[in-house]
Order: sequence, then C-alpha cells, then structure tokens
Amino acid sequence: MERQVRLALIGVLAAIGCLVLCALAALHSPGAHWVDAKVLEGFVALSGSSLHGPAVVIAHVADPVPFIMIGGALVALSLARGRPRVALAIALMLPAAALSAEGLKQLLAEPRIALGLGHGQVVAASFPSGHATGSMALALALVLAVSPRWRPTAALAGTGFTLAVSYSLLTLGWHYPSDVLGGYLLASIWALLAVAGLLAAWSRWPAPAGRRAATAALALRLSVLGPRISALRRAMRRPRPVVLASLIVIVLLAHAPLAAALAFAHTHHAVVIGALTIATLALAVAAATTAAIDQRR
Repeated sequence: MERQVRLALIGVLAAIGCLVLCALAALHSPGAHWVDAKVLEGFVALSGSSLHGPAVVIAHVADPVPFIMIGGALVALSLARGRPRVALAIALMLPAAALSAEGLKQLLAEPRIALGLGHGQVVAASFPSGHATGSMALALALVLAVSPRWRPTAALAGTGFTLAVSYSLLTLGWHYPSDVLGGYLLASIWALLAVAGLLAAWSRWPAPAGRRAATAALALRLSVLGPRISALRRAMRRPRPVVLASLIVIVLLAHAPLAAALAFAHTHHAVVIGALTIATLALAVAAATTAAIDQRR
C-alpha cells in the first residue's frame, strides 16, 4: 500500500510539472500561442452551425450550481456504498479543484490576442479553464465513488462528459485549448492527492467492520424496495463499457452529420489535432486515476 501511495504522489508531482509547462507555453510562448489560436479559430468556426445550441447547454452543465448538485450526488453515492472516507475525499477534492482554478485564473491573468477571433477575444483570466477543471474533477470523483467493477465504465463515461463540456467551451470561444489542458491537469492533481490520502488512510486505519456495518444498515433501510432494487441491479449488470462508450460517442455526434463532420475535418487539420490531443489527455488522466485507486475497495 505504501508503494501505491508513493506512486500517487509521484503522479501529483508529474501533473504539477506538466501544469507549469503548460502555463509557460500558453502564456509566454509565441509559437504555442499561435497553435492555440489556430485550433481555437477552427472550433469557433463551428459556432454558426447546429452545434451552437447544444454547446451552450452542455457548457453550462459545469456551472457552479450543477457542479455542486452533481458533486453532492457523488458524495451521497459514496455514503450509500458505506464509504465515508471516499465521500469525505470527494467533498474536499471538488471544491479544492474549483477554487484553485479560480485562484490561478486571477493570478495568471494574461491578455492573449488572436487576430482571427476579431471581437470575440478570450478574456485575460482564462488559464486554467474552470469549466474544464470542474468537469474533469466530477469525472474523476465518479471513478472514486463507484464500485471497483464499474470504475472502467465510469472512467469512459466521465471522459465523454468532460470532452463534451470542453469541446463546447472551445466552440463557443470561451477558452483556448491550453486552458482546457491546464484544467485537466489541475483536476488530476487534486484527484491524485485524494487517492493518496485514501490509500494512506486505508493502510493506517483499516475499518472493514465499519464499512460492513454501514452497508448492512443501508440495506436494512432499503429492504422494502428489495424487488425494485434487484431489478435495477440486473439491468445495470448488462451494459458493457464498450457499449456505454459507444452511446456516449453517438450522443456527442448526434448534432453533427457524418458527412459534414468529415468535410470539416478535411479542411481544418488543426482542429482535429487539437481535439485528439485534448481527448488523449482526458483519457490518460481518467485512466491514471482508475489505476491509482485500490481496486478492492
């Protein structure tokens, strides 16, 4: 267990280093800013299509009120599973991620002008993206909240949610791609710190009896709903991660006809590369958190 804690802390240090490098590139490298601007301009070109309306709705899912509601639901899920330590970790991780994002945005505020955006410039206080940080933090909290057998599925679903929010932010021109990447890294720092804390607590103060008692008490309270709960459990066992991931992709592409999407990709290579880079980092962060947490708990 101590080795797992050390690995989680090494992950924290690596994420901090990557966040610093990302900030330096985004805010102080003309070459990186040129790439940032080109990718953003390509995404903004989509705002005049049928994607604009869904993008507005999806982006606002990571607003403070939905963020608090979803976070509260994940805390409740952890308590329902008899995992109060996980609930506490999520309750601390989510506000820490959100507040640190807002603090860094003010601390690192730097005007970044992209001529191709015209009057629709990104505000100076935009690195890292609070919405990207929040959506990724919720995705990682979901991984912590569910049972071990559901964690790969939760990682895929959470990544899909995070990407939907992030691509919407870029389509609306609210953030540069580097802001999104910075948000992912910031969320991963807090998630891995939460994982390290949980692993250390489980190692130092094991409490299987308390967890079993909490689970038994919950089962007793819900016994009157036994038949319905059993039916729900049977229904939840059927989906496979690949099926759920496919459904997420279908939902994301529902408003973008395939032919139009392919034609756009053919003429906007920067957007494709940027989108793939963002997706790769999102998957990497979710996979790292899934691998770091103890798979027996």
